[in-house]
Amino acid sequence: MKTHRTVLAAGLGLLAFVLMPAFVQADITTGAWFMDQSNTFADGINYGRVDIEADSIAGTVDFTVDAFVMPIYGPINNYGIDSFGFNYTSAVTSDPSTWTVDLPTGWSQDDNGGNMDGFGSFMVTEDGTGNSRQNPLIFTITLPDPAQAVAMNFAADSTGTAGEGNVFFAAHVAGFNSEENLVDPNAPSAGSHFIGGSTPVPAPGAVVLGLVGFGFVGWFKRRMT
Repeated sequence: MKTHRTVLAAGLGLLAFVLMPAFVQADITTGAWFMDQSNTFADGINYGRVDIEADSIAGTVDFTVDAFVMPIYGPINNYGIDSFGFNYTSAVTSDPSTWTVDLPTGWSQDDNGGNMDGFGSFMVTEDGTGNSRQNPLIFTITLPDPAQAVAMNFAADSTGTAGEGNVFFAAHVAGFNSEENLVDPNAPSAGSHFIGGSTPVPAPGAVVLGLVGFGFVGWFKRRMT
């Protein structure tokens, strides 16, 4: 009998663990993703991060795009992001030309999007110049229909040929020297690269829910003994 109870407790704990992401993702007002791919350096490294906070009452969607300074980078010279591409789902029915966009000085929005080398084509790009690089890049979009201001509405795969794979977001980062260039001055310079990705950032709540789930297993086993 104890064996059956232990199996039942373990099953309940596993169920709680499996359902945990559903509870964590229930809040669709915010979202965070790592850009962990590069068209120049090794993949699987978190080169950047995209955070979206949406307000479906005000109709605003706030983007914060960070480009992490990595050990492979040498001396930094005007380091930052000068282009960022993203997509939107069919839930957003308005054309980007009808959005109100608050961008940093020197930046503009390309409503027709563009290709981000290695990561395919994006519906919309926010573009700056070498003189207006941002890190982080912070901007706000106000939609004509406030109800469509949902974080997950701006998380959709790029299209077209993508050697690095189709992803939600991509950015061009410049203003550094690669480690190879520092070791060998004659090596090709890699002062910039494209980064991209759509890997969800683990929510802190997932850890809490996991501990609660496994704590429940312990409590249940004690009650059954």
